Amino acid sequence: MFLVDADNPGMKIVRHIDTLDETFFGGHCEVLFDGCVVPDDAVLGEVDKGFEYAQVRLGPARTTHCMRRLGIARRAQDIAVARAAGRGPPAVRLPAGRARHGPADDRRQRD
Repeated sequence: MFLVDADNPGMKIVRHIDTLDETFFGGHCEVLFDGCVVPDDAVLGEVDKGFEYAQVRLGPARTTHCMRRLGIARRAQDIAVARAAGRGPPAVRLPAGRARHGPADDRRQRD
């Protein structure tokens, strides 16, 4: 793992990558390193350990993102179930019990 200055001639931002979560400044980029010289004082930790260091941080972050998305999905499903259960004319009512059991089946499959 290493640091390089943004004006390093061997580093180029190829493209910005869109993400679902826009709460963080800067976003994600595809970066190309071609002939990039990294001085010894710009190396973080041990040489050839960068992937291992990154996984220590990325593992919990992936879990956090999954928990957030699962919470959003469950909330959306709860809203849909409440809406389907409370529909009245002129919409057609769902068969008895379908508003409670059908989406619950989906939740079991999702979990």
